[in-house]
Amino acid sequence: MKFERQSQPPLDPEPSSRPSAKMDAISDGAAGPRRRPQNSDIRRIVDAEIIPRLMMLHGAGLAKDVTPKPQQKVAPSQVLDFARLLVKDDKKAIQAFIKSMLARGCTVERLLLELFAPAAQQLGVWWEDDSVDFVDVTIGASALHRLVYELRPSRTLSGQGQQGRILFSPAPKEQHTFGLLLLGEYFVARGWEVASIYTYDEAEFGDLLSSEHWDFIGFSLASAALIDELATAIERSRRMSRNLSVKVLVGGSACIDDPNILRKSGADFSAGAPSDAVAYCKSMRAGESVKPN
Repeated sequence: MKFERQSQPPLDPEPSSRPSAKMDAISDGAAGPRRRPQNSDIRRIVDAEIIPRLMMLHGAGLAKDVTPKPQQKVAPSQVLDFARLLVKDDKKAIQAFIKSMLARGCTVERLLLELFAPAAQQLGVWWEDDSVDFVDVTIGASALHRLVYELRPSRTLSGQGQQGRILFSPAPKEQHTFGLLLLGEYFVARGWEVASIYTYDEAEFGDLLSSEHWDFIGFSLASAALIDELATAIERSRRMSRNLSVKVLVGGSACIDDPNILRKSGADFSAGAPSDAVAYCKSMRAGESVKPN
């Protein structure tokens, strides 16, 4: 099980950085006729998980060595250029591109909304028209993952935990964990002590819950087919928790689309956005009551 205290970034995967023959065929113009391959999971993940989570993330700080100018919008041509750099995984070129955008007046939030999210979507478009393959998209997603950490707010261990402690995990068998990374960052930036795991393991997760006091547990669910596994994990988490009053939150595209998610999963709260999750946790710590979503 991969478990990280979210004061330091978890190790990024290191996909092969081999040049892509398909990427060489991507011109500066519009993409060719779109052709959907049999496996369209990549586009679904991009649309349902990466883009919404990027758009929900706020509060990141500017790089210290960049002096911003008045804000400027991100042009479509810049999105395409950035997406090409992501797939090539040219770290120096990517960093230079981001610093250039910041220096021109783009805030980090604008980069997330107008550059990162559209670039992630562009990866899905290229996947659908067969301009890139699975490895290309994996490389691009890994580069985005890394950039989120590089643009995260500066923080120290002593500044964490004033609000409370929360443990995040994907539902059992859930493979989509990028949203957990962003959600953890959101909580840390607001004074919470956060720990995240990225592959659910029943025994180890239970040990973690029974050995430490956690105020909240947060599960993510992208696949509705895993709702039974999630319900089982939540029931077991309550039994194993050192905190007998621990509250359980759920989130993710499968939860947002299901109005009966609390009844099915046994969770206490369903968060449609990181701000909802933080508001709920703060209210519970303050002894207030909040109506479940």
